Amino acid sequence: KLEAWEVRAATWYLLNAVVFHYTFDFCVPVLNAVPMLRAAYQEMDGRYGCIPSIPCAGGKMGVSTKMDATIWVVCHFEALVEAPICLVIFVAYLKGWGMRRPLELLLAGMHVTGTALFQLPELYHGLRNTPPAPYNVGGG
Repeated sequence: KLEAWEVRAATWYLLNAVVFHYTFDFCVPVLNAVPMLRAAYQEMDGRYGCIPSIPCAGGKMGVSTKMDATIWVVCHFEALVEAPICLVIFVAYLKGWGMRRPLELLLAGMHVTGTALFQLPELYHGLRNTPPAPYNVGGG
């Protein structure tokens, strides 16, 4: 029987795999699922590119631009590598597998690396793909 904290941790990995890594970080930006969320991604960060059915920068409809290569790689990595690892960790909690902790450390390292790959280029270039203040998180 799992302790309460183990149930919460296992549930977090399941939620992380299905909702965050696969749905929010892959299906929405790459597959254009949930148009309302896709519009928000596009508005918050120009690196997601523009799709014709959603207004792009300046409110123009019908504009199409490609997703930045770094964003494309991070989105696919989350869906194809991180989401499955989260599911394995979820099962590892349920089954009591000893490999759970090393997998959690591996995944934590991937999360830190992915965050750095996602954020550092944009910070280096002065947040040029985010809306001007006060509608962003710090760009000028």
